[in-house]
Amino acid sequence: MLVSIIIATQGKKTRLVESFYSIQQQVNKNYEIIVINEGNDAECEQLLRQDFTRNPNLKVVFNTKNQGTSYAWNIGIELATGDYFVFLKEGNTIDPNFIQRIHDVVSKNKEKIDLIEFSIQYTKLSDSHSSSVLENEKVYDLKTEHEPFAYTDPIIYNKLFRTAFVKDHNFSFRRFTRFDALFIYKVLGQANNYMYISDILMNHRLSVMKYSAFDLVNQWPHVVNYYRRVGKFKNLKEEIYYAYYKDIIYRFLWMITKFDNKILVKKGVAFVERKVSSKLDEIKLNEVFKNNLEPEFNDKVNNLKEYFKNILKSG
Repeated sequence: MLVSIIIATQGKKTRLVESFYSIQQQVNKNYEIIVINEGNDAECEQLLRQDFTRNPNLKVVFNTKNQGTSYAWNIGIELATGDYFVFLKEGNTIDPNFIQRIHDVVSKNKEKIDLIEFSIQYTKLSDSHSSSVLENEKVYDLKTEHEPFAYTDPIIYNKLFRTAFVKDHNFSFRRFTRFDALFIYKVLGQANNYMYISDILMNHRLSVMKYSAFDLVNQWPHVVNYYRRVGKFKNLKEEIYYAYYKDIIYRFLWMITKFDNKILVKKGVAFVERKVSSKLDEIKLNEVFKNNLEPEFNDKVNNLKEYFKNILKSG
């Protein structure tokens, strides 16, 4: 089995059907689906039970009570038997060539790739797509090539994780807390290599969060502490801090402007301003920042007050 597709569902039948349909359209059928159902929708449960009897590659777990997405993801990892696993948010869809594309990339490389990132198309609240300055399909040796630590997109849904590697290191998500970025950076911190694929392979449904938006950026002290604990922070300090500053200044504020919540935007800008205003000199002296490979971000930092004003207007 090449890929295990893990879906944590809250019982939204229409969205789940959309995700299932995109999986069924795959050119390459070398996959399994793992669904952890935490909803109490009778129609959704009936759909899952019917598909379970028809599809030998479908595994379904029915939780008697909602225990959170992190718990569901951990169950999915335990059950995964594919060489790689990917998380699919219900309502997200994958390209018909998703599995085949991964097969082509993996099969042409002799070494096992621990972490693979791909581009995604945002839908619903945004029509933009992710991109990266990282080289397409290059296998980065993380012992000597540190660029992925600075430029990886710290979200969970555009990643393929090598299953055996994750299980060997006992990586898991913390319960009841949004710690997806911490999970990614733990994997990066122990991985031997990394690859970025520029192809857009998934449509990602961007929706208003059910948890606090500030959980997205409050993970970073835990990331930094993890790298200090494993003795890798000194060598990766510039990359880790660059990723943090970009995430808090750029990605976090971009995301909350999509939620149509002026109070949240105002709080978000005030929060970021408190965190970074006294750090501007430090940010501008960061070695990764000085490379200016992401000029749009550099421009925002160099014109921070104007950038904050524009965010408040757009929010």
